[in-house]
Amino acid sequence: GNIAKQADGKQVEILALVDNDQSTSGAKQNTLVSLAKGKFISFVEDDAVVVDDYVEALLAQIDKNDKFDCIVFDAQLKRSGKTPKQWKYGIEYDDVDLADTCYSQPRGLCCFRRDLAASVPREDVSWNVDKHWGLAIRPLLRAQARIDKPLYHLSRAHEDSNSPPTIEEGASVTGKAPRDIHLTVAVLSVPSRVDKFLAPLLAKLE
Repeated sequence: GNIAKQADGKQVEILALVDNDQSTSGAKQNTLVSLAKGKFISFVEDDAVVVDDYVEALLAQIDKNDKFDCIVFDAQLKRSGKTPKQWKYGIEYDDVDLADTCYSQPRGLCCFRRDLAASVPREDVSWNVDKHWGLAIRPLLRAQARIDKPLYHLSRAHEDSNSPPTIEEGASVTGKAPRDIHLTVAVLSVPSRVDKFLAPLLAKLE
């Protein structure tokens, strides 16, 4: 679904940080967290597909109760040459990889309270950032809300593709969000897809 369209008129900020690929993925995500104004923050890679009610589903949980630490939901990951797998995230799960389903502690694609996310910086690396960060923040996660359906779909060409967000040094785009921002959606982009991502977003913000 089109995130800019989903966020239109809602208490949502869209934030994109793009640079010349000189920083690691972890460093860029830390910068996005520091720039975010929402009570909660979620990360979306620009080659991922989110469902049409992604923003609405997250906002509904936040509006109902904003005292939890994270919002977990299902995701579908397809790796090259393999059948898609359902990923289920939750603080109650151990990391278990079954034939058709993976169970995991909350990872970076889940939605987290911004102040909590900011208290645990990502490592200054570009590989396995989400896994390492998920393990680091887990002891702080005491309460979660669950959206019991897939909100996020991602295809990967190889096993550990954590492509850092890249474009031109220092560029950023933020939506015309109201002062009381409930949710920041931080988009991670790469050079080969920047035109496809930025053009409709900029048009929406004019």
